[in-house]
Amino acid sequence: MNTKALRRPECFYELWTLKESFVKAIGKGLSFPFDSFSMKLDSAGWRPITENNEIYYFRQYDIDISYRMAVCTKNNNFCEEVKFLTEESLSNLMLSVYQN
Repeated sequence: MNTKALRRPECFYELWTLKESFVKAIGKGLSFPFDSFSMKLDSAGWRPITENNEIYYFRQYDIDISYRMAVCTKNNNFCEEVKFLTEESLSNLMLSVYQN
């Protein structure tokens, strides 16, 4: 099997997570057809998409050797890394937010 064929599943999931993050960011969810828009990659990374006169930016994070996460937002100021929280620390964080 050649390198392109070996990377095909990886590329599929990469595009899927990017597109899924976009349709969630615009509030449409999976009812918005994935084949109605395309993702473009250049030397700077994934190019932004404009929807309803708003620009959406993308960032991907490697979660594990086998997992990647995509984030889509109207703000191009992304965190450098993903912070993992335990259930308890997340619960405490949420309580402190709601108490203030």
